[in-house]
Amino acid sequence: MNRILAAGSTYQAGLNLPSGVWQEDDPDCDIVAGMPILHDRYFRRYQAFFYCNAISFLSSLVIIILLMNKNFYSDRKSVKVLEFTMVLDLFSFMAAYAAGSCRLVTSSIYIFLLMGGVFTYVISVAYHYSLLQHIAEMMPCSRPRTPNPEQH
Repeated sequence: MNRILAAGSTYQAGLNLPSGVWQEDDPDCDIVAGMPILHDRYFRRYQAFFYCNAISFLSSLVIIILLMNKNFYSDRKSVKVLEFTMVLDLFSFMAAYAAGSCRLVTSSIYIFLLMGGVFTYVISVAYHYSLLQHIAEMMPCSRPRTPNPEQH
């Protein structure tokens, strides 16, 4: 359900760009009505927003399509692809938000620190999860029991 929300919000952000669009033409400044203000005022931020938002939108669609496949969970590699796509979606969504939300340096620093904290948290959870899986595979009680034909 939350992947649909991410896809919908990135689609909406692409339609209603941060800081809006120019309302009327201004030939003196090469401003055309309907063009994004962010594009003209902060071009690098606009590019970062545009590409990160597009990546987030497409990765949300990929996740939705992967989850619709009933046989998807039978292969461990497929689940790893899903996990990678979810992390890509999360970070591109956050980067698009950071690029489009503020212009002040102090606000940008706070947002990027928040993104760094989330990134560190996701990496640590992934590391600990894989470590726990490795330990569980090594333990004899976690392996399925095979019947011994000599006991019968």
